[in-house]
Amino acid sequence: MVFYSLSNLPPKNSPREINCKTKSIFKLVMSDEGRKILVKDGDSNLFDEIQMFKDECNIYNIIRRYQLGDVGVLSKVSSAYIDTLGQPKTMQEALNLSLKLKLNYDALKPEYKSQFADFNAFLKSCCDGSIVDVLKPLEKTIVKEETPSES
Repeated sequence: MVFYSLSNLPPKNSPREINCKTKSIFKLVMSDEGRKILVKDGDSNLFDEIQMFKDECNIYNIIRRYQLGDVGVLSKVSSAYIDTLGQPKTMQEALNLSLKLKLNYDALKPEYKSQFADFNAFLKSCCDGSIVDVLKPLEKTIVKEETPSES
C-alpha cells in the first residue's frame, strides 16, 4: 500500500488522448469474498457512438421538424422551475429552521395549538399555506406600533 503526502504526490492521471477512437466498457462483478470489482468488458467505438446522435442534434433537422408541426422537438424534457429564495442552503440551516418552527409551535396559545394534531401537522400546514387560515384570528390581536411623525 502506498501513502501519498505533500512531499510524495500521487502520479497524475494522463488525460484521454485526443485522437482516441475507442473507450473501455467496464462491468461490475462480485468477487468470491463479496467485494465489488470493475472488470473490463470490452471496447466501444467512441466516434460511432457520437455519430448515432448526429441527426438528432443537427439544428437544420430540428428546425425542419418544428416547421412540420412537431413542437415537442424544442423541449425533450418538461421543465419545472421553483423559487428557492430564502430556502436553506445547507443541512445546518434546514435544522435551524426546523428548530425555529418547533419553538414557534411550542409558543402557540393552547386554543390555536389544539387545531393541529402534532408538530408534523403544524409543519404540513406551514408548507401548504393552510396555516394562514388557522392563525387568521391572531391578526386582530396584534398591536401595530405607530411611528411618530416628524414635526
